[in-house]
Amino acid sequence: TYGIVFPFTKPLSDCLKPLPDACMAGLEYGDVMHGLRCLSCYAWITYHSAGQPLPQFVNTIHRFSKYSIEYNSTSTLLALKVFVQVCANFMGSTGASPNPANLVGDHFDLDAVSSESLCKTHMLLLEQTQLMQIILGYFFGDYEKAWIASENLRATGATSFAGLMFPHFLAFYRGLT
Repeated sequence: TYGIVFPFTKPLSDCLKPLPDACMAGLEYGDVMHGLRCLSCYAWITYHSAGQPLPQFVNTIHRFSKYSIEYNSTSTLLALKVFVQVCANFMGSTGASPNPANLVGDHFDLDAVSSESLCKTHMLLLEQTQLMQIILGYFFGDYEKAWIASENLRATGATSFAGLMFPHFLAFYRGLT
């Protein structure tokens, strides 16, 4: 909700400190969806704006992943695994994939997760995976892969991030081609 209440008026990293507490409060008092949503926001904001070293970020995500497992939230767990895989690619640990531009590895495999099933069950996760694929594609020079991911995302009619910062990320990366 921070991004909706204060969009582009305060540094996004200002909300990082209370998010883990909000996550724990939600889980402790029975509002599991709120708690896990705070966890997802924490991962998203930390990855994009906090400047935290990647190994430290991955350790934090692994620590929080246990809540997704405990509360049987497959979509939150998948979202966290996406961040871990992207970080692994940036750190040179691509696992089975020789191409670091692929969102494929030991932690997450985009090729194994059907876009069709994601569209039906969790549009936000679909948008996140495609955005991360775009970022990896551009960072590692696979512009065709980035463009395809961008077109896939546009074809879904994705609107989960409308009104937030996501359209700006997408416009920026699409503009690079």
